[in-house]
Amino acid sequence: MEIGDRTLQLGIKTLTYLGFSLDHSGNAFKVTWQNQSHPTRSNVQFSLAVEQFLIAVKEEQFRRQYFYQIPLETIQAVMVRWG
Repeated sequence: MEIGDRTLQLGIKTLTYLGFSLDHSGNAFKVTWQNQSHPTRSNVQFSLAVEQFLIAVKEEQFRRQYFYQIPLETIQAVMVRWG
């Protein structure tokens, strides 16, 4: 499954709340858990980050399924009317 930029950013934000750090080099990402003390986030902040991430994933899934099921001719007809 692919995810968009916004959803990826929300996922990374959520991982940092869990104590993970992400580094990238070239085309690779390295995810590590920080086993040392780090600033803790409140339960409210963490819950909000998780909720935003899950909403973004569900929205992307809905859009992907919606546009998969709609015939191309229907999409083209709507675009002609809007254009």
